[in-house]
Amino acid sequence: MRSNGCFRLTAMLGLIAVALLLFTRKSTSAASDRGYGKMHPPRPYSYASTMEWLRRTNLTTGLKGAAFLPSIDEFDIDATRHGKWGPWLTAGKDAEEAIEAAKGVNRWLFYEDVMRSGRLASTATPGMHVYILRMLRSAAVNVQRPTFVDAGCGTGFLLQAWLLMAGADARAIGLELDALTAAQALWHLHHPEAVGIGLAASVHGATVHVGDALSPDVRKLGLREGTVDAINVGLAVDHIGALEPLARLLRAGGLMSAPLCKTQQPADMPQDKCAARFRILSKGIEGTLSPQPSDPDIDVRFIRGMVSAPHSIRKNSQLPRPRQRMARHLAISPA
Repeated sequence: MRSNGCFRLTAMLGLIAVALLLFTRKSTSAASDRGYGKMHPPRPYSYASTMEWLRRTNLTTGLKGAAFLPSIDEFDIDATRHGKWGPWLTAGKDAEEAIEAAKGVNRWLFYEDVMRSGRLASTATPGMHVYILRMLRSAAVNVQRPTFVDAGCGTGFLLQAWLLMAGADARAIGLELDALTAAQALWHLHHPEAVGIGLAASVHGATVHVGDALSPDVRKLGLREGTVDAINVGLAVDHIGALEPLARLLRAGGLMSAPLCKTQQPADMPQDKCAARFRILSKGIEGTLSPQPSDPDIDVRFIRGMVSAPHSIRKNSQLPRPRQRMARHLAISPA
């Protein structure tokens, strides 16, 4: 009787969780009709019209109530050719394809939750995003169904950009520790305005799972070891050995982008962050990771990895876009 009672209680809590999330979506949809939610670039999305709108729009005035006020630089993909990441984005097929893919994604849509919540840790700069795409693109060339894992996927921007860059049969799998962030990434990927006019990105190739990004459950991801072409690691680790669980997913010759914490850290560095080197690694035939010969080894500052193992969110679930941190505490198991 106790186990049956526990089962009924668990089921009831699950229904309450889904109901709360549905209510949250309705509430935030209503909120978007007033206040700063009215402010958005021209629809349907195109990179050119969005940038033109941003140049003539005062975001400080328009985004009243936002937790974070972005500058135009947060959306300017063309400017990435001239910034910190510019030396690797100015020429070549990989750079061109990466930039075009990033332009094809509605960055404003993927950034709305950051503006609303102020949670900057769930995204990266345009330059870093384009750099990651550029450095990993070769892993998708002449490959059937090129598969990408973003371990710490945040808003899901890289997942969407990979689908555009790697082709119609590509797969993109996101891992995210925070259930709220994962649900929002899934919502972004399935949004009808996620990509520009005339662009086709198959959302059927995209999944998002909640779990430990540094030690994923291969079975839940629907993958086999040695079948992934490229992986991005969105969390810094202290040594390359910490990447071994993810490395097992990579095929021989597969590529991984990952920040590795430096041995010596600045005295004022918060414990949850580290000064790191952003590395581009390749998996050898023997199964070990080693830096690419062309790896520029760029200095960055990153959040350190954490370990957890919650549930997963499947691509065919109808999870709404949540706005409350309650999603962290409610166990949701979509059908």
